[in-house]
Amino acid sequence: LKDSWQGTLMFIAQPAEESLSGAKAMIDDGLFKRFTKPDVAIALHTWNDAAGLIGLTEGPVLTGSTQVEIVFHGVGAHGSMPHTGIDPIVQAAQFITTVQSVISRAKNPGDFGVFTVGAVHSGQAGNVIPNQATLMASMRFTNDETRKVIHDGVVRTAKGVAQISGAEEPEIKFAGDVPPTINDKALVDQTEQILQQALPAETVVRIPMAAPSEDFALYGKEGIPSLFFFLGALDPKLVEASRLPGGKPVPTQHSPFFAPVPEPTITTGVKAMTLTVLGQLAK
Repeated sequence: LKDSWQGTLMFIAQPAEESLSGAKAMIDDGLFKRFTKPDVAIALHTWNDAAGLIGLTEGPVLTGSTQVEIVFHGVGAHGSMPHTGIDPIVQAAQFITTVQSVISRAKNPGDFGVFTVGAVHSGQAGNVIPNQATLMASMRFTNDETRKVIHDGVVRTAKGVAQISGAEEPEIKFAGDVPPTINDKALVDQTEQILQQALPAETVVRIPMAAPSEDFALYGKEGIPSLFFFLGALDPKLVEASRLPGGKPVPTQHSPFFAPVPEPTITTGVKAMTLTVLGQLAK
């Protein structure tokens, strides 16, 4: 193969992918100043579909994300005398339900956007109103406008709930910003053509955008045309059974029951990535 390609191939052994912090740390450390900035960036990720499938998406392929932490403040009191305190749990409950109106009413319905509260922590006893309640959440989006709508709506709702309760202003923190992952159209089209010639054509398919996020997006933010595509990894019989009426859903990548089958997953993945890279470096 060495006579069939030319150029420089860069492998980025990036840490902390799951915490969405590794790419930023490497870029901040001068990755593209100490080494050349590549002409394209390519990544391949497992996918909870049938082994042997390759999934391609043009444009937004993964969402952007921001982590959110909100602390509602109250005044502690005995549960039998709520009028002597200010209940932060009630504030948190009102926020959790009310903030969804930002998604259903303030956000353009044609744009993807999600706000999910994944953790609520407050109190230690059933008969005591605590002093504060902490919410941990995440927001997902595919463009800056939607991010701003959700961001501003979260702030407005949290402050409004606290004001209605007569509480002091809540603490609101946004962190861990990752932009959407955007696939370059030309790269998608070229890769699709290459892989359909080398693999069974029916195994190379276009798939819709996925809602999770990846810090691979930060390489694209550096102005590098990018391609992030997917490799099916599950037993095709399980996938087929899951699509029947009443079928059991297949586990996702972060499930403890996600069990890739070695073949044809490994062979397909090696072929797909090798051919995609050679397509960029062909003489």
